[in-house]
Amino acid sequence: MAAVSIRSCAAQDKRDSTRSCSVDGCKSRHYALGFCGAHYKRFRKYGDPLAGGIPHGAAQRFAKNVATGEHGDECVLWPYYRNVDGVARINWRGRATNAHSIVCELAHGPKPTPQHECCHSCGNGNMGCVNPRHLYWGTRSDNVRDAIRHGTAYRFEVRTGEDSPSARYSDKQIRAIRAALKRGEKQIAISKKYGISQSHVSRIKNGART
Repeated sequence: MAAVSIRSCAAQDKRDSTRSCSVDGCKSRHYALGFCGAHYKRFRKYGDPLAGGIPHGAAQRFAKNVATGEHGDECVLWPYYRNVDGVARINWRGRATNAHSIVCELAHGPKPTPQHECCHSCGNGNMGCVNPRHLYWGTRSDNVRDAIRHGTAYRFEVRTGEDSPSARYSDKQIRAIRAALKRGEKQIAISKKYGISQSHVSRIKNGART
């Protein structure tokens, strides 16, 4: 019966679209029962327009407090949303961005150039660290060097020789071709013997392995 009453009141309340949400600090347009659409959905689901999510502006206030506060050497971990890589994210002035970059700017000023990046001296950017003592503006090379030093850089196995995905001949075949070249055999004869082009024999002679 209560649910029916809420729906009935909401239907009538929707007619007034000139008001703002009644939740303190929320400037979104009124939707129903005095709330904007987001707070109305929380009210319907939890019975409280502030339940089921972080308070409006909490992440922004946290970023400002962290940037201006006193911190020790321990990491300060971002308590709000982090992406799949563990990087802290925030909605700042209408756009989604990295929270550590915002904290770095608030604490240390804007980046020197558009090419500079927010680096972590602690190596815990993938854990959401936003301690301003661990953040600094650096170059891409600085960022990569930090990642390698802390073991957080993406590493890819480099396969060479016949293990390379692009290899067309085995190491044994390459050695045989080079031995034939060393004996003085003509490249055209070697190409016919192994079923490859003369130009490929030439590349093998000059150091190529595939």
